Amino acid sequence: MGSHSDSFGHRWALVPILASTAGSLWLTTFILSRALFAMGRDHILPPILTRFNRFNAPIWAIIIPSLAAFFIVCVNLFWTSMTSWFNLVLSSAGFFLVLEFLFDSITASVFLSRQHGSALPHGLDGHQHRFLQLISWLTSLWLLTMTGFFLIYGGQVIGKGIDEVVGILMFAGIIFVMVQRKQAQSQTLFIFEPETQMMNASSSKQ
Repeated sequence: MGSHSDSFGHRWALVPILASTAGSLWLTTFILSRALFAMGRDHILPPILTRFNRFNAPIWAIIIPSLAAFFIVCVNLFWTSMTSWFNLVLSSAGFFLVLEFLFDSITASVFLSRQHGSALPHGLDGHQHRFLQLISWLTSLWLLTMTGFFLIYGGQVIGKGIDEVVGILMFAGIIFVMVQRKQAQSQTLFIFEPETQMMNASSSKQ
């Protein structure tokens, strides 16, 4: 009786875990859709990713990553021999997620420290965000330390092959950036600054 109730309780315990995982996957899909849409708009990815449906949602930027995620799940279910390889790639994805947050923190640190005073409309009254500067630099230092620990001890903790996977993905990313930089030299760059547009609109009305 006790073992039956324990197994029943364990099954119910899986419900919030599965719901949380599904919610995280949906959130990641929609975040990725915005990134794909922006890259399609900037001619980094195919322009089909910028197409909207009748609800003004980037339909293909949502469908493509959703289908890709569904395909990966199916491969894991029907070809169990691929599970260990996908686990390795998933572990490396954690490294690149930390790396993304590191770049975001460095960008915030540089902006708050060097560019905030000359950016509209932030520099009009000469205010500064000393506390945010401190937090951004501390966050950058912390994430840089975590990145270093991963590169040093990742192979020992996660297993063999993680260094090769990270190296291949980083090399592919560098090649992608170099190719896009060459193409960007002959293209027009659009910078969307809604605050500046609102200020220009208000000044023109006056």
